[in-house]
Amino acid sequence: MHLGSPYCSYGDVVETKLHVLRDCPLCMTVWLTIVQDNKRELFFNANLQQWVTLNINGTIVGNEIDNWDAYWASACHIFWYWRNQESHDDNFVRSADPIRYIMMRVNEYTGTTKINRVVQARSNTSRHIRWVASLHDWVVINSDAAMTSTFKLGCGGILCDHRGE
Repeated sequence: MHLGSPYCSYGDVVETKLHVLRDCPLCMTVWLTIVQDNKRELFFNANLQQWVTLNINGTIVGNEIDNWDAYWASACHIFWYWRNQESHDDNFVRSADPIRYIMMRVNEYTGTTKINRVVQARSNTSRHIRWVASLHDWVVINSDAAMTSTFKLGCGGILCDHRGE
């Protein structure tokens, strides 16, 4: 956006997307600690497209990280967010323990996705309802509504007397 210098604040290097997410010294310390030793050469030598693909498809794995794709994606998001905060908020300070902070966010994400699956499973229930006669000289309004998983709604109603007419 031509708002400032194209160079990284932590080195005399043009700040590209890959630099912000992987090669900046502030990110590099996390990746060097987390990425398994036998995958580091592949991790650090790939271009942006290759790097994204390697991390999403499971070629790269992390030390003691069960869900690498979630960890990697969360770390990338956090690094990008932190870099933007540093550029636009003079009072912003990065976490002193980025590895722990990223893992905390990954755990929040995975916990939320588990809860979401449970909620979705519980909300897909059907109840069979039948007509019940009203008291003599009364009119009852019976109504019903339904919603699909894509949030399409429908509703209807009918007025009935005690004979169902």
